[in-house]
Amino acid sequence: MNGNLEQIPVRGFKDVVFYTKSSGEESNVMKLLAHFLFAFILLTIIPVANSDVLLLDAIQADSGSVGKPARGMSMDQVRSRYGEPGNELPWVGDPPITRWVYDDYTVYFEHQYVINSVVHR
Repeated sequence: MNGNLEQIPVRGFKDVVFYTKSSGEESNVMKLLAHFLFAFILLTIIPVANSDVLLLDAIQADSGSVGKPARGMSMDQVRSRYGEPGNELPWVGDPPITRWVYDDYTVYFEHQYVINSVVHR
């Protein structure tokens, strides 16, 4: 065998042997490649994670600027405070979920109470 190869026997298999290079130069190249790959992955993930946070901040800032119904308000309270919706969709499912569509947002009701208000984008 070549002086740079080291034999590693596999337990339980008498005819199977792994060979590894014991050359310091190739192991340094592999270490450098591993470090480069790790750095590349970090540099590609960080901007993506940061953009998600910025998008969430923008959505929260936008939703605060639009006066929309709060969770727990009744249908009567929403109608008297925000007026008639542009479109009232019939209930669906069990429990019944109803949607009222206004110009800037949609209000979701469970039975008679607001469960969410979503700003249109």
